[in-house]
Amino acid sequence: MTKIIFPKNSVFLMTFMFIYLSLNGCKKESITVYTITKEAVKNIPVSESENRPLHWKKPNHWVQNPQSRMRLASFSINGQQIKNAEVSITVLPGSAGGLEANINRWRGQLELPAMNELELKKNYSNIVIKDKEITLIELISNNLLIQNKYKKRMTVAIIREKNQIYFFKLIGENDLVLKERSVFLSFLESVSFE
Repeated sequence: MTKIIFPKNSVFLMTFMFIYLSLNGCKKESITVYTITKEAVKNIPVSESENRPLHWKKPNHWVQNPQSRMRLASFSINGQQIKNAEVSITVLPGSAGGLEANINRWRGQLELPAMNELELKKNYSNIVIKDKEITLIELISNNLLIQNKYKKRMTVAIIREKNQIYFFKLIGENDLVLKERSVFLSFLESVSFE
């Protein structure tokens, strides 16, 4: 029997082990595909007539979208050509990460740089609509984010109610969001918590 002696730093040994393990390491020759059924998502439309803690009056030209897990409701606003917008309503418990973190996250969605707390105070105002204290944030992209043709604008209203924070976000093509701003504020006026 011949004895093979390998040097201590043998590239040969490492190559041999790699080839051996590659060829013999996995003998399973078939691929098994598993199909797992997705839990059915209930698309229950939320409307002002249902018995829910939040009620509102939807503007006639807003189209209600199917409900999702993260949103209480969302609406599409169809403009001309690709100039569209969307309104979403979400609710989170407690402070929901804090105002500064949320504004900077939204700024990131519009490809705007993050700001410190002092700079952020210029990006929001506190208003009162029908006895509801609302923090209103208005942001616009510097870049043409919608098909490289249009700027994107976002208006967010934050309402704190019973240890929860409700976010009402209007986002879309700049001109359409500006046009819808007064409708959005009227929509906020219709919001009630029961």
